[in-house]
This record gives sequence, C-alpha cells and structure tokens, in this order.
Amino acid sequence: MGLYVADSGPAGADPVVFLHGVATTSWMWRRQVRDLSGRLRCVTVDLPGHGRSAGIAWESLEATAKQVAEVIEVKLGGRANIVGMSLGGYVTAVLAAARPELVASAIVSGVSVVAGSMSKRMWRRSQLMMQYSSRGLSAKASAEAYGVPEEDVDGYRKANTFGSRQSLSRMGEEIFSFTIPPGAAQSQSPLLAVAGERESELVMKSLPLFAEGFGRGEARYAPNTGARWNGETPELFNVMVTSWVGEQRLPPRLRDPAGWVR
Repeated sequence: MGLYVADSGPAGADPVVFLHGVATTSWMWRRQVRDLSGRLRCVTVDLPGHGRSAGIAWESLEATAKQVAEVIEVKLGGRANIVGMSLGGYVTAVLAAARPELVASAIVSGVSVVAGSMSKRMWRRSQLMMQYSSRGLSAKASAEAYGVPEEDVDGYRKANTFGSRQSLSRMGEEIFSFTIPPGAAQSQSPLLAVAGERESELVMKSLPLFAEGFGRGEARYAPNTGARWNGETPELFNVMVTSWVGEQRLPPRLRDPAGWVR
C-alpha cells in the first residue's frame, strides 16, 4: 500500500510535490492546486497516518522521506520540486539533504531547529485538541486557531483525520529534536526556508539557520501572516512557488529575516 497521491496539471510541466502539515491532509493545498495547476504539475500527497494514507503507520521523518522519494522516482521521472509546510517541511528538508538528485528545488515553511523548553508541553496539549478537532465546535475552534476561513471550516473538519495518538507522539519527539540533517551542507538542491511573520519565535529564529545549514539555502518571511499562510494569503504564497521553481527568484514582498524583531 503506497501513499495517497493526487496529480493535477500538464504532464509535461514542472512537477511540484506539496507536503502538508500535521493532523491535516493534502486538502490544505487546494488553493495552490486551483491556481497553479494551469502551468505547473501539482502533486499532493497524504503523509503516513493522515487522510487517505491513514492506514499507513507513521514511522519516522526519514522513512517518510524515503516514501516521498519513491513517489518522485516512480511517478515523476526521478526529479521534482517540493513544497512542505510544518511536518511536510521537515520531511522536505530530510529529503533535500539525503537525496538532492531528486529535488530540483525545495521550500520549507514553518520549521524549527531552535529548542524551546515549553515546546513538548505545548505539543502534548495540542494532541488532545487534535484528537477532537474534527468534532462540532472543536473543529471550529481548531480551524480558527489555524486561520482557516469560515467558508473552509467544513472541508477542514472532513480533512482533519489522522492516526493514533502514539503516532502523533512519535512525530512530536522527532520535530522537537530536529536538527539540520546530515548532508545538508553538501546538498545542491536550492532550499528556501520561509515562515509567516506571526509564527512562533522559534520558527522565525530558525530561518537563517536553515539558510546557513544548506549549501544553497535562502531564508525569507511573509509579513503580517500566520502559520497557514498558504491559505491566508494564497496569492503571495503562489507567487513565491512559481518564482522559486526553476529560477530561484525571491518575490520582493518577502522579507529578509536578518532584520526581523518581535
């Protein structure tokens, strides 16, 4: 049983693989698929333990990166651009470091390599929220916390399916101990580390560390946006994707984190 994969756009166009965050699915990329599939081949994946891949047990970031690598090799001719947010961003970083020959370019959003003393406690609390976030008022509260527009709450509730709490615990442990992966400095995959400005301070402080850690790394942030900024400001997010794929251009609306203060 392989990962669930959806494929939209011209077969001969540049392929872009979108990897979602924790406790959601490829549903979160609906605006990117809608707006970009006319010129890019948009490939969305449900990661292990999520959505239509919920029957596949989550093992590790490394194992998941290998599963995504298989998608690229088997379905996409052996090379693709990758866009990952949150959990998907960590998978993307691991893959870009381990298998750069498969990664034409990479974008990672909302990822951190800065340890925080409250992070594990916050993760355990969030596990409880995620266990019930597909139900009634809890779904609405969870959607509001992630900045999901009112008209998308029902879709968010239906998509917000995932595996066991034990799987979530394993994901959390890996995320909170995450460091720049081995091989990153030698990787020739262009990698852009980005974040919405209203994300956590840990994420914002990690941006230059990702840029420095990868051989061809860059870092930017999107002003006045939150963690799920691909849905909050899809126009800017989509411009970033089209600019980075192929030419590694940076939209002027994205800002250099060197000047960021909170």
